[in-house]
Amino acid sequence: MTKTQKTAFGERLSRALKARELGQRDLAERIGTTPQYISAIATGSKSVSPERIDSIARALDLDTEGCGSLHYAAATDLGFRLDLPPDFETPECEGSSEGQDEGQE
Repeated sequence: MTKTQKTAFGERLSRALKARELGQRDLAERIGTTPQYISAIATGSKSVSPERIDSIARALDLDTEGCGSLHYAAATDLGFRLDLPPDFETPECEGSSEGQDEGQE
């Protein structure tokens, strides 16, 4: 994977940002980090913690499904094989707001 190629997490993050007409700089400001860090986690040159994924989901007002989708993508990028039921929800995602359909990302 080249440094400019996005990971599964990066692709999902990009869709969520585009749906909200936001850029990486906007997200960085919302979660108190740098645009360079957002770029690094989107391309996989840095890994992203579960806590940071939660803060990203809150900043983007993702619903539980959208938050779980980011967690799933990050885990699979790291090589984890996840066989979770479709209705699986992580407790960390409960703080995200409801009502945003993942298809709207």
